Amino acid sequence: MRIFALFLRIFSFVYHIPVALLLLAFALFAILDDAKTIRCPMVSWTGPTLIYGTLALAAAGIVGMALSLMRKTSLLFVLYAVAFLAISLHGALNRFYRGMEEFQSTLWILFGALGAVFGALFQFKQAK
Repeated sequence: MRIFALFLRIFSFVYHIPVALLLLAFALFAILDDAKTIRCPMVSWTGPTLIYGTLALAAAGIVGMALSLMRKTSLLFVLYAVAFLAISLHGALNRFYRGMEEFQSTLWILFGALGAVFGALFQFKQAK
């Protein structure tokens, strides 16, 4: 069980580091481009709400992972991982899929996010 918990803790970082960096890049490019009509079909936000919501989520992820890696606290990382899973699940349930391949890709994202939540929870348990 300890090896599985270690694997999930490592997986949660490997999964969420690129996700948080991509969210940060998306938000910064949108801010620098002064995009007002930006839209993402995975979430119901548009415009500035999408940009600053994405920026806040990315910042929470990066800060949460940094604090968790420094063994200060893992609570922010757990909250970020749960929020990302919830937003992804909401987006997956509220969209139309053009084919089975697109649906399977979404399921892999959700499965990875769920595994990363469990890894973050194991990280939280270890930090206590």
